[in-house]
Amino acid sequence: MKRRLSGASLMLLELTLSALIFCLSAAVCANLLARSVTVSRHSEAVTGAVFAAESAAEHFKAAEDLGQLSRALGGRLEGAQLTVCYDDAWMAADEARYRLDLLVSRDPDSGVSRASIRVTDGQETLFTLEVARTAPFGGAS
Repeated sequence: MKRRLSGASLMLLELTLSALIFCLSAAVCANLLARSVTVSRHSEAVTGAVFAAESAAEHFKAAEDLGQLSRALGGRLEGAQLTVCYDDAWMAADEARYRLDLLVSRDPDSGVSRASIRVTDGQETLFTLEVARTAPFGGAS
């Protein structure tokens, strides 16, 4: 003797499977949304790092010495290295959410001054930039 599923049982089974597929789809969409937020935040950080590094490079080309460069960027000078700390809005700050390190060196033979610029978020390097200038630059070693 065979039992047949009634119409109500089939409908209940179909409804249960539909709910299961919906829950699975919702979980996948929520995961994609969370990942997109993470990627967006990282993209914003890299964009800010690029702007900060380019600004530092332009100030390096325009400044006459490390003191003037430090004042223009609002950073802390230690020898031939300048450190600038930024907050979440990429404004110069005392507390470092982001950090820009600019190291100046000079080739005595050619007279070319170089700056190595690195922007980090405390864990990883977001952007690096190398820049050179032929005009005399005071304070470079």
